Amino acid sequence: DTQEDLHAHNDEHPVLQKKIFSLEDLDSFQNSEAYNNFLGFILKLNDSVKGKSLTASFPSSPITDGFMKMIEQMRGWIANIPPTPHRTRFGNDSFCRWYDKLASEVEGLVKSFVKPELFKESKYSYEVVVKEMVAYMLNCVGNRDRIDYGSGHEAHFVAMMYCAYAAGLVQEEDYTAMVFKVFYSYLQMMRQLQETYWLEPAGSHGVWGLDDYQFLPFLWGAAQLIGHKHILPKSIRSKDIVETFGNQYMYLGCIDFILKVKTAGSMVEHSPMLLDISNVKLWNKVNEGMIKMYKAELLAKYPVMQHFLFGQILSFEPAHHPHVHGENCDHAVQDTQPVQHNHAPGMFPTCCIPRVPSAFAQPSTNDR
Repeated sequence: DTQEDLHAHNDEHPVLQKKIFSLEDLDSFQNSEAYNNFLGFILKLNDSVKGKSLTASFPSSPITDGFMKMIEQMRGWIANIPPTPHRTRFGNDSFCRWYDKLASEVEGLVKSFVKPELFKESKYSYEVVVKEMVAYMLNCVGNRDRIDYGSGHEAHFVAMMYCAYAAGLVQEEDYTAMVFKVFYSYLQMMRQLQETYWLEPAGSHGVWGLDDYQFLPFLWGAAQLIGHKHILPKSIRSKDIVETFGNQYMYLGCIDFILKVKTAGSMVEHSPMLLDISNVKLWNKVNEGMIKMYKAELLAKYPVMQHFLFGQILSFEPAHHPHVHGENCDHAVQDTQPVQHNHAPGMFPTCCIPRVPSAFAQPSTNDR
């Protein structure tokens, strides 16, 4: 079984399942309640951070603080599970040990702040919410087998946040904290995991993408800068501005991180799309463009959404379309007798994307 098969199920019934197996399913999803709910949640959070820096004052709650504490504990394990010293251009297998630690601890971590007494007026049961949050958590930190990570995994973290929101545990006054405390803590953890274990980009667009790993820090980060009097989209070309304000605005923090990781060449060479976006005059236009790009490049892309997991909270039932899996397909339960490996017309699932070395490994392979 794949990671998703192993960790998205309990002993009796599936907790989360893949539902998108064809372009027809993908089209059905884009016209579904699940799509509107998921995107609507992202846009609510987007509105909540417009014009605000990470250092602004905003309310928090036991739920947002609980998310933070959970992520802090997960980050703490990294120091105790150092990368193996062997040289490789690809992911470090100590990530598997870190992931197994998460698998053994995650239910307790979620239950430490998601309490039964919070569900008196919830639309969903305590058991369902905990199980689905646990399953999404196990699928938002990267793939244990491939030792890779990408924006599809990031989307599963948003799905976990959505579970808490849909259950009524997150109120409107918590939205800013969900981005600035919860998501930002997750982002910092993922950067630490990428640096420590050399996680490979999952289905990277290479130089023609925003970033090898993340998307939402750019979307919500652009919202933060709307109306800023001094920092303009073109300001990303100034190293001083990026370094000075990267800890206040996620967009600039992303640029700073990219510049520190991709030391070979200039932005013209390794990040031409970001440089092109810097020509836009206003941040609200950048933010609008990011929303359109997220819908087109993630929510409408079969190679990403074929791996997305649905449950009772984010529920989606497409019309049935048979899908033929193949021997090396990492999104299928393996058959002992593999059948012909067919993809949706014009699409190339991530199981057939060649492995891309981690940017962390490339400049320092000889040093580690």
